Amino acid sequence: MSYQDYYLDIAAMAKDIVADARESKRDIDDVIHEHTDGCSHVIYTAQNLNVLNYSDNWSAIEDTEGVTLSEIVQRAAYWAVLADLTDAVSAIRDSSDDDEEDDD
Repeated sequence: MSYQDYYLDIAAMAKDIVADARESKRDIDDVIHEHTDGCSHVIYTAQNLNVLNYSDNWSAIEDTEGVTLSEIVQRAAYWAVLADLTDAVSAIRDSSDDDEEDDD
């Protein structure tokens, strides 16, 4: 996986999140957490380090007391993906808001 592949995945997931939240009328933050928790970048240890290598939010984890290195890496990957998805979803929503204003 490359940096570009990672962010292409993030962009695709962000679009799915926005659509899922709109269709289900659920809170966007809940949908982001759900998608983050179930994504391969978090589930598979082999992909966790790729996340930490490519994510601009690799240091999003703060509290690491009482956990193993494997747990720290997986948690760090979770929070990095969550932050990346939150950023990507915000960009989509901002763009969507701009498009709606242009239509007015």
